[in-house]
Amino acid sequence: MKDKSQFFKTGAGRKVIILICYAIIIFLAWLIPEIVGTLLCLPGVYFGWKALDRIQPIYFIWLPIMGWFIYIIVKLMISCLVGILVIVPYKIGNKIFEMIQ
Repeated sequence: MKDKSQFFKTGAGRKVIILICYAIIIFLAWLIPEIVGTLLCLPGVYFGWKALDRIQPIYFIWLPIMGWFIYIIVKLMISCLVGILVIVPYKIGNKIFEMIQ
């Protein structure tokens, strides 16, 4: 019989770890939103901004000054949401998986 502790070293174990990270972050965000929002906001914005840069066109956008201000504010809000809800739990789960390996 195989050792059951080896499960988390497999590909399915990686997916389970990432899903657990998603569940923990969503539960904590529902339970104590101020603390979780504060702790995850900066890494969330950073990783979310990088993810949005991958899907954004390469060319330069010609906008007036007010358009740039609105563009940056909207992109900042979207990157915070994408980062906190999608990217950060995935990154944390991958780091935990790598530490188990």
